[in-house]
Amino acid sequence: MNQTQAVQPSALPATRAWSNRILIAALAGILFLTLYPFEFSLHTKLAPGASPFFLGKTDKGGGVLDVVLNISLFMPFGFALAAKLRGKGKSWPAAFFSTWIAGAALSYCIEFLQIYIPARDSGWEDVFTNSTGAATGFLAFELCGNATSKLLSAWEQRADAWLTLRRAAVILFAYFAACTLYSIPLQNQTHLGNWSPDCFLVFGNDATGRHAWRGKLARAEIWDRDLGTGLAEQLTRDKEPGSDADGALAKFDFSSVPPNQDTAKLFVPLSPEVISAQQPNGTHAPRDAVPSITSAQPVANLIGELQRTNQFSLRVVFEPADIADSDGRIVSISEPSGLSDLYLRQENASLVFWFRNRISIERPALAWTISNLLAPGHSRDLLFSYDGSDLHLYVDGRKLQDRYLGPGAAFAEQFRRVKQSELNGYKDIYYAVVFLPIGWLLGIAAGKTPWLRLPLLIPFSLSLLLGPLILECVLSRISGRSFSVANFTLSVGMVLAGIFWINSDGLPAHREDPGHYLRP
Repeated sequence: MNQTQAVQPSALPATRAWSNRILIAALAGILFLTLYPFEFSLHTKLAPGASPFFLGKTDKGGGVLDVVLNISLFMPFGFALAAKLRGKGKSWPAAFFSTWIAGAALSYCIEFLQIYIPARDSGWEDVFTNSTGAATGFLAFELCGNATSKLLSAWEQRADAWLTLRRAAVILFAYFAACTLYSIPLQNQTHLGNWSPDCFLVFGNDATGRHAWRGKLARAEIWDRDLGTGLAEQLTRDKEPGSDADGALAKFDFSSVPPNQDTAKLFVPLSPEVISAQQPNGTHAPRDAVPSITSAQPVANLIGELQRTNQFSLRVVFEPADIADSDGRIVSISEPSGLSDLYLRQENASLVFWFRNRISIERPALAWTISNLLAPGHSRDLLFSYDGSDLHLYVDGRKLQDRYLGPGAAFAEQFRRVKQSELNGYKDIYYAVVFLPIGWLLGIAAGKTPWLRLPLLIPFSLSLLLGPLILECVLSRISGRSFSVANFTLSVGMVLAGIFWINSDGLPAHREDPGHYLRP
């Protein structure tokens, strides 16, 4: 048979054994790696009058490494699509061009969507390299696809034959126990336990006196807990001080002279003296810099309370004087030596927020930059709220963004240099690593007829829900945050995804004895 003749489906019995699984995994990987963080905005980066359908030229800079990565990303997609097309009897030329066109079409759709993701950049170069990757995947299938699929199917059959109910239960328990024990020190990395008790609370500068801020401060409030979305939005929308019932540790009204601290439960009052405002080059601070005000002594009691709860909320109402060449600390908890536990600084029209924990201590890249938020003479009422795992930002009555700092970030840190822009994605990766294998194991079990019987359906359902429930309870207990329905739902979703994925190509043909799985 020559290459242009149609291939009969029966002639390639193993080519489709893993095609659905490879295709699903390839699509999931492509969409995650190219569209994350899935934050779409209708404000495009195109020139006025330009059409988004023409994409334009990328600003990535590129290089050989980018080309190799773009080709490699689409190779599994091309491999799996080739397996499906050839398995259905498509000729070599028809399958090749179909795979190439499908890769180009998928890449074009992704590049079009990337125009509306501020953190992404799109261009025709990626369409060309991605479609080349799909075509390369097709050629890889033609060279070794059938042998690869047969090998994978043989491994699957041997593993499935070996996996009895008792063995599956032992593996499931051991794997989940190991993941849970491993997650405990990862979650501990997000604790505030490494804050220095020798830090001062400073407004309009830091304790070094070298980062004077230009603008007006109206008020500030500090809590030792996460306020929650409802209260945080209400406070920043109403632009009024929180009531005493809100339980703020400290409140400052900067309209009075000296600034009035009307709640001082856990730390010393502010000093009426202004700290020495010197710039790094030895010159004095700008004339329009806000008077820098510091606590008279280190705020050890305040820091101890925040460490106890492992949570905080910081609200600041302020108005910048300028956004050009501005790099000042609006508020900081810092030492005269320069060490900081927390700071909020203005960087031109952007805000930068950072606080110390074991993940961020040596990684300035984990400072959270909120771009293009400020304008001269325009007041902002913002509130940062940390629940022990997630950091939330509320601005003028609405929740603006979130940043994840849970065990997923600590997990990613062991393999690469973590980045602030990728923090939320680490959560998805972490839960996938923990719960997808559990889904695979349950999926193999679910594919066997005896699991559909009522006596075994109950423990199967409990296995599906119990693991996510236990892990969420453990992590919430360690971090101090409340139970997260969203995290629990994500965990269950990963288990279900694993069950679906492992059975997406159907049951192995060797499962002819429905009772073998029940044998020890």
